Order: sequence, then structure tokens, then C-alpha cells
Amino acid sequence: MYEAYFFNGKESITIKQVNNYWLVDETPLSHSELDSESSDTQTYIGKDNLKVKMAQIWEEVEDELCESMKVKKLKKVVFVGFEKGDSK
Repeated sequence: MYEAYFFNGKESITIKQVNNYWLVDETPLSHSELDSESSDTQTYIGKDNLKVKMAQIWEEVEDELCESMKVKKLKKVVFVGFEKGDSK
């Protein structure tokens, strides 16, 4: 399986090859969205100590198991760049 991740400040793009298929996911993002309560950005250590930033995107949905109250559910995790100082 091959994977590629891109982020240009406005959009996060994920490309994955699964068997004979290519899956492409494009997620429009703005810096204000990344700073809002609906996202949680975390840094992970990658190959050669490269610091990779990923954002968890959350959405509020009604949950019948919680008496139809709104709860936050994880919508997706997207690549949003590298820590400052890392440029690979």
C-alpha cells in the first residue's frame, strides 16, 4: 500500500493505494478551522525524527444513546504540515 499526504494551507489531500484502487480525499481547511474547537491538532514523530502535524476534525451530532443530546464524534484525521523547523 502506498500513501501520500499534502497540505497547502487551504486544503489537506490524502492519496492511498489499496490493491488496484487509488483513494483520494480532499478536505478544505482554513487556519481558523484548525484553531477552532472543532479540531484538535497533534504532533507525531515520524521517520528521522520528523515532526508531523495531524488534525482531528470533530462534528456535533445527536446521539440516541445519550438521550438525543449532541455529542462530538470524530469525523476524520487529516495531515496539516510539519512543525516549524522541519521542511521535508
